[in-house]
Amino acid sequence: MGAVMIARWIGLLAARLTPAARKDWAQAMQAEIDALDGGRERIGFALGCLVAALRLRLAEGEPRTDAAASVPTGFAPIVITCGGIAAMIGLAYLSIADAPAKALIVNAGSLGIGLALVLACRATLPPGPAFASVASVCAALAIFSTALTGDAVEGASRWVRVGGLFVQTSLVLMPALVVAFARWTSGWIALALAITAIALALQPDRAMAGALAAALFAVALQDISLRTAALAALASLSFAATLVQPDRLPAVPYVDHILWTAFDIHVVLGGALWVGCAFMVLPAFLVGKRSRGAVAFGVIWSAIVAASAMGAYPTPIVGYGGGAILGYFLSIAALWPRVQPVGDADATRTRQKDPSTQPSELKSLRSPFSFSDH
Repeated sequence: MGAVMIARWIGLLAARLTPAARKDWAQAMQAEIDALDGGRERIGFALGCLVAALRLRLAEGEPRTDAAASVPTGFAPIVITCGGIAAMIGLAYLSIADAPAKALIVNAGSLGIGLALVLACRATLPPGPAFASVASVCAALAIFSTALTGDAVEGASRWVRVGGLFVQTSLVLMPALVVAFARWTSGWIALALAITAIALALQPDRAMAGALAAALFAVALQDISLRTAALAALASLSFAATLVQPDRLPAVPYVDHILWTAFDIHVVLGGALWVGCAFMVLPAFLVGKRSRGAVAFGVIWSAIVAASAMGAYPTPIVGYGGGAILGYFLSIAALWPRVQPVGDADATRTRQKDPSTQPSELKSLRSPFSFSDH
């Protein structure tokens, strides 16, 4: 019975992901799941249908939305430049503070990877909320799995081990989730953020839970709806849950409290770190209300910086840690709209109305799941 229920839930998820033009396929798929015998066969078939639904969703090629268009064309390059300046200030701090060579290598490597990641996402990923929805759910599940199975330190489970490094998955992935939701307010991205809020309460992580609550309140103020209000309330509950749990993690050199301890080395160095943090978030506030995504970007990174100034939490970009650098540039990738050519959008709508004009990759999805007998 358990396998049957799992297969049906997977089939329901696949049906929800299937584009509206292929809902007949989704109904036939669910009927086939019910008709099969054996738990393994049902689950295997349902997983195959889920993969096919994801491919159909990504191939749908939705045109850009008004939220995407509201980001000024030159905004993302400005943020990339400011993020690069902040990272270079951080490298200067690590060098002057006699940090281990490993810290310089990790931050410099993360800066290079982050820049390449932005350009690669810009060049290759499909525009529109379809891909953002799928990627957001996967990211949220990664954060949730970290809470359950990650490397725990003093009762906090916020990291996964990658080689010899500990990576904080929420710091890498959550800012991009928030920016994506601010741009599209998709139901699937909302689900991803709900999962993330629960995961942050389980880890527990006061800094990231507080940053999530602040950013979602900023989104809700700009786009008042039941969905945004409910998410902001859930994030607030998550933050409250972290406040009643103990947080015994000690400060880590070159990572925590450096916005204050850098002044012990030299007043200019301490001031430089604050300037670097200002560079990170300043461009978002220059945009103002023209872009929900830009405001969410600025609020969440401001909140992360504020948390690092108030407690033993990682100082983003200017401190040691590649996760924040990767997370910063991933959130830029989520913010930077990739405009779909008008001709491509028109062709997509034509294919949805006329199945005979669908491209070969869509036609090929029919053959493994043919339901002509139903």
